[in-house]
Amino acid sequence: MASHASSLKQNMPLISFLTGLLMVIIVFLVALYSALTYQRVPPLTDLTQGIGTLATEGLYLLGKIAFLSVALAAGVQLLKHGLSTGRSEYVA
Repeated sequence: MASHASSLKQNMPLISFLTGLLMVIIVFLVALYSALTYQRVPPLTDLTQGIGTLATEGLYLLGKIAFLSVALAAGVQLLKHGLSTGRSEYVA
């Protein structure tokens, strides 16, 4: 049991690095897919309906941006943690 815990602790920088890298790649792919499949709002004739539709679309895009930003920041932090911990273990 103790050897398993120490093995996991030794591999933690690698696990952090790989998880962060995977998260950054997934965020990039989701953002690319969203950009390539985005369909513009059709032209609207009614001003009231147009404002409501554009506000809804804006909130939807803002939510996507916020989610992807948080996921990207978490992935970068995991990458940074994995690199800094791994580097300090090899230096010491």
